[in-house]
Amino acid sequence: MNIDWTFRGDTLPEDVRGRIDQHLGKLGRFLRDPVDAHVVVAYEGPTHQRLDLEVVLTSPEGTFRGRGEGHDLTDVAKDVLQRVETQVHRTREKLREGRRHGSVEREMVSGNGV
Repeated sequence: MNIDWTFRGDTLPEDVRGRIDQHLGKLGRFLRDPVDAHVVVAYEGPTHQRLDLEVVLTSPEGTFRGRGEGHDLTDVAKDVLQRVETQVHRTREKLREGRRHGSVEREMVSGNGV
């Protein structure tokens, strides 16, 4: 997985960056290769009072986005990664169900449709 990082204002601490990297790597296992991720971290305010975090995960299955803002770095990162993970799992489940039950389009093409 290729992860591009963009920082506005300040960089992330290495432990938080490592956790985000590890979590995105785990999500990459649910998607077909190649998977690209773009993480944007923006601090706002004179003393970095607020944090905006955006994660965009791109794969052949689609684009998954998570965005959050807040004051606590770990809480914002958990929320954003949870949103992206939910989207990935939902898409993965739709693909699995489509293969199990067959899609209407497949039945119409093969001549088995009504």
